[in-house]
Amino acid sequence: MAVLHVLEEYPEFALASREAKELAVHFKTSTGIKRSSKGWAVLVPKNVLDELSFLALLEREDSGVEYDDYGDEESQREYEEYQREIRNEVIQPLIEELQEYEDSWARSEEDGWFYED
Repeated sequence: MAVLHVLEEYPEFALASREAKELAVHFKTSTGIKRSSKGWAVLVPKNVLDELSFLALLEREDSGVEYDDYGDEESQREYEEYQREIRNEVIQPLIEELQEYEDSWARSEEDGWFYED
């Protein structure tokens, strides 16, 4: 059996068990669980630990400011202007149309000229 290393610790057995099972299925390898000072530790082989560390590093690198579409004030203003246009050109006319329909429905029920089928 491969030597297993601590990946994470969880306060509850159910959480640790679920994580260990998901990792075992995903990486098609053996995982383990053992008691730890914080509750329960999820154990994985060294290759899984290395791959998860590498993926976490890539994720941190990809989440940089250079990809933030609204990182500057001009982009934020453009986005807010776009939202106003959508609200004025699409949403507001729909609200008004629904309000007119609702008012018409109320009048028809009051006057008795609307017949439900």
